[in-house]
Amino acid sequence: MSGGAYTVLGIDRTADRHDLRRAYRELVRSIHPDTGGSGDPIRLAMVQTAYRELSPIVPVARPRRSEHSRARLVDVYA
Repeated sequence: MSGGAYTVLGIDRTADRHDLRRAYRELVRSIHPDTGGSGDPIRLAMVQTAYRELSPIVPVARPRRSEHSRARLVDVYA
């Protein structure tokens, strides 16, 4: 169901853990009855199952190094 899990959450296969968590939270907020959502228990269960399935296999994003990032001492004195 991995392909279906990505579709249920509406994320790309190249998404990192941050994208996965953000998509999950937005969907749960839009569905859950306590937050003014539709209260559809089947859809909520699908979203939760998809998140549980993908959370162990989606990679954690590594911080990207840019020109504007602060230089480390190792970089300065190397």
